[in-house]
Amino acid sequence: MRAASEEAGRRGVSDACVVGALTLLLGRVAGSVARFRGLDVEQYAMFIRDHFTRIARTEFARTAPTLH
Repeated sequence: MRAASEEAGRRGVSDACVVGALTLLLGRVAGSVARFRGLDVEQYAMFIRDHFTRIARTEFARTAPTLH
């Protein structure tokens, strides 16, 4: 995560672009998994959304490192 953030910063890419690219990748992988396993894509998308939300909330709640 840190490497991606630092590289994006060096290249002048916004956080929104990084998140957008990762979302595109996740969507494509999820669609492929759902198709390959014969899953209902809507139910699988809800599972991923819920999992993503839990992880994001956990990360958001972490104490930010102090800057010196």
